[in-house]
Amino acid sequence: MALRSAQAETSAAADLSSLVNHAFKTLQNPVLRAEYILREQGIDLAESEQTLEDPGLLMEIMESREALDEATSQEQVDVIVLETQGPFNLRSCALRPDGGCLQMR
Repeated sequence: MALRSAQAETSAAADLSSLVNHAFKTLQNPVLRAEYILREQGIDLAESEQTLEDPGLLMEIMESREALDEATSQEQVDVIVLETQGPFNLRSCALRPDGGCLQMR
């Protein structure tokens, strides 16, 4: 009986370890992290047929990414985040199937 209990504990520990490793990899990767956040908000990119066809928005995204790549301090990153947060929150409302806005937890 003790052997079965020890095996069950070992199996449970292995399962939890695997779950933690998967979560860590998800949080480490910006794309996977964004997909996870969107799924948590009810937006499944795999099922979405929406495409981003707004060239102005695409340009803004590219410029923001470029600015982040070139940032040399946390202060510069903070400014970029503040500048892009408002427009993102407004646009994210349009992505929700129910018309609701994303709420960050």
